[in-house]
Amino acid sequence: GVMYGIGGTAAVSALWYVGPLYAVSWSTARGSDHTLALVASSGAQLMSLLLALPVGHLTDTVGVGAVTLLGAISVTISGLPVYLLIENFAEQSWVYIMSVGMIWGVAQAIAGSTIYLFNCELFPRSIRATGV
Repeated sequence: GVMYGIGGTAAVSALWYVGPLYAVSWSTARGSDHTLALVASSGAQLMSLLLALPVGHLTDTVGVGAVTLLGAISVTISGLPVYLLIENFAEQSWVYIMSVGMIWGVAQAIAGSTIYLFNCELFPRSIRATGV
């Protein structure tokens, strides 16, 4: 159970840092405008923030495991298309904002809003928060 928790948390952390932070420096090195990259990065964070409560409600409705699976699928599916979009259309602002800001923002919200609940649910209630 511990390795699942570590792997899940590491995957979400990678999305948090690769999407809004590394993609900015990577794309500006390829000619994107610095301001555009910052707007897209901020848009991803804002999208994640705005969707935190709806994703929490979804988690309450269908369960932590299902939302964690949906988050993993969204991260897996969004990676290559977003990379191809910002690689091939880095100078077009709407493509950049939609791909990094919206697509990765939604994936980040689904994957990251409840990942720590998933870590808790890997263990039976009897041993949670006991230090075992």
